[in-house]
Amino acid sequence: MYGIEKIIKSVSEYIVYKNYIGYKDTASLKEKTLYLNGKPISDAITGFSFFNKKLFFSNWNNEVFKYDLVTENIIKTEYKQVSVLSDSNKLILKKDDLFSDILLRNNKTHTIKNELIVMKSYIHNELIFNANGYISSYHIPTAQPLWQFDLSQLGTFQDYNNEKQAYKVEKFIGIHNNELLVACSGGKILSIDVQTGKLLQTWDNIPAGYMQLDKQSGKLIGLSDYLYAEVDLNTKKTLIKNIKNNIEEAGLRAFKGGRDMPFTGTHIFYTAYGHDTKTDYLFDAVIALNRNTHKIDWLYIVDASVGTNAPKLAGNKLYQLDLDGNLYIFEKEENETI
Repeated sequence: MYGIEKIIKSVSEYIVYKNYIGYKDTASLKEKTLYLNGKPISDAITGFSFFNKKLFFSNWNNEVFKYDLVTENIIKTEYKQVSVLSDSNKLILKKDDLFSDILLRNNKTHTIKNELIVMKSYIHNELIFNANGYISSYHIPTAQPLWQFDLSQLGTFQDYNNEKQAYKVEKFIGIHNNELLVACSGGKILSIDVQTGKLLQTWDNIPAGYMQLDKQSGKLIGLSDYLYAEVDLNTKKTLIKNIKNNIEEAGLRAFKGGRDMPFTGTHIFYTAYGHDTKTDYLFDAVIALNRNTHKIDWLYIVDASVGTNAPKLAGNKLYQLDLDGNLYIFEKEENETI
């Protein structure tokens, strides 16, 4: 179980890293202040992200600074903009209008052409994969093409209107045992050899865009509508289970969605909405869904709609932002397995 630790008000956006939380307030667009664990860091903030024990942030003057979490020193960099490649959490720093420098985990910085990172992209070590009709692999930093997989060889699928559609990449899920796992439209997941681009395995009728890689268990897990899905990457077997009854037993109507929900070895954290029939009260809640029993083990009703804001997990704390700018911080209680 998680207990509420505190609520921070007037938050428009936030990120978490271990025991650090960085967030912008709800001031007007060009007047937003960046805070680190409640301490004001800088004004007129645009982008910000944690990377290698530093907080990088950019402002409306096209300046980028890095704040050292250990020394608390702030240094101005040579870059103009900071953003994050969401699929792989690599930091992108823009130096000019044509090229971007990407910081890899080992602190290496490589300059990559913009066209390689503006599409659906994923970075693994010194390889970059992207998708635009093809799945292509390039070497960093030379941008030398390594291989290309033509999505048209998958054929077509029928959409909800029974019309034929070509497969498109929805997202790169991750890499497991040198296999690139790709979610495609039409409920298809691909496993592609990282080195050769050879198609190794496909899975169909999966809520592909909602699947996430649990590296520790070697599984893909996901939740869409009332369907809980699991793919065992070792046995190649799948589990699809309708858990509508479990949701309704908890007084909820449905999950609110979200494609990248945080998880532990035992639970997935989601938002959902419910209806108290006695009071005719509609509410939003953040919940912990048990990955084994597929039941809801924990539920907390927030004071306002959460919209599309998803939970975030860091260490023993869980975070949830609502549309009124309230950031709920929950802390795992002692001796709890959730």
